[in-house]
Amino acid sequence: MNKDDQTIITKVSQQIAKTFLHHEENLAARATLVDADISEITRQIGLETTKIVVEHVRADLVKKNNTTVSSSKIVQSSASIAFSGQENSGLHMYGSPMLAQNP
Repeated sequence: MNKDDQTIITKVSQQIAKTFLHHEENLAARATLVDADISEITRQIGLETTKIVVEHVRADLVKKNNTTVSSSKIVQSSASIAFSGQENSGLHMYGSPMLAQNP
């Protein structure tokens, strides 16, 4: 586990403990149940965090794919325009006369 992970765990643990100590009633009587409550909270934190990370990765992939598709379409359109003009003008792609023409 790296230092950043440990820092996050420490901060979240302190916040959860603070919340329990200030808002939960009769902790002494519930001492054996606190572990299950905290486990459920941390499970929910894991689910929410995973959801946020996966959504961010998905959005990045969609953005990259849209950029790639858009770039590909621009290149294809440019090539189509360049080649469609050659058919009618009798010019080579670079503007020089075609050396041989098909019968």
